[in-house]
Amino acid sequence: MGDRAAKDALYAGFAEVAKALASGRRAEIADVLAQGERSVDEIAEEIGQTVANTSHHLRAMARAGILTTRRDGTRIFYALAGDRVGELWSALQDVAATHVAGLEKLAAAYLGDRDGVEVIDREELTRRLERGEVVVLDVRPEA
Repeated sequence: MGDRAAKDALYAGFAEVAKALASGRRAEIADVLAQGERSVDEIAEEIGQTVANTSHHLRAMARAGILTTRRDGTRIFYALAGDRVGELWSALQDVAATHVAGLEKLAAAYLGDRDGVEVIDREELTRRLERGEVVVLDVRPEA
């Protein structure tokens, strides 16, 4: 059947990733980093926290393997550790929106009126770009 200790360690590893996103601040950091690489200072400003508090969260997320780091001089830049981490974040949002009561109202209060906002997939976006119907504007800060 397998070794109980190995199974426990396996599931503890899964839980470590879940714990890395198990706070509102860390979820917000994941959302910021889903938009692209950022420095600690940029993330702290974006989420309205001190650099020290933000660094604490970033270290925990990096230890869990969901973030990568890059050093440029004295600055450290963080990014999601791959597309699968971004997909995990997206799936988590979808599950929460479907199963957490009241989340839609909170999202509406934060995001405002979204009537007229059309959700399209990547393929449809590509078609519209090719037809010249849309313009994609990259507003990420320069690295």
